[in-house]
Amino acid sequence: MIPRTSLEGFGEREGLAVLTFVTGETFQLIPEWQNESVRRILAVQLLAEKNQVIAQVVSGAFWTDGAVDQFELGSYCALAIDLEREAYRHYRTGKIAQEEWEARFRSYWQVVVKSRQIATALAKGQLPVAPKQSDMDRS
Repeated sequence: MIPRTSLEGFGEREGLAVLTFVTGETFQLIPEWQNESVRRILAVQLLAEKNQVIAQVVSGAFWTDGAVDQFELGSYCALAIDLEREAYRHYRTGKIAQEEWEARFRSYWQVVVKSRQIATALAKGQLPVAPKQSDMDRS
């Protein structure tokens, strides 16, 4: 599990669910929006400090530059889900007001809720592995 102490912030940014870390890494869930609802998750990405993709899930396949595996990317998903559940629980118990929920957490929640199937597959290492770009260049 990713330690919460490494988390710098989380929320919705330009329609994406985003977690930022003190290490400079960014984890993002990229949804397909339809009529103000999330239809599905298009991609899951872990980015380095300069927006270089470290690992991602696109079209149901996992790709990595070798820095992390499916289980580690799944840990980032698990943290996003834990934060989503905590925010929702605080909203339902009145610790987060309706206005704050709508402004700060609702869109994040909508995206992360749709990521659970991908998170489960990553945690079990069940996704097919896409070839590295260098492997594809040799073909």
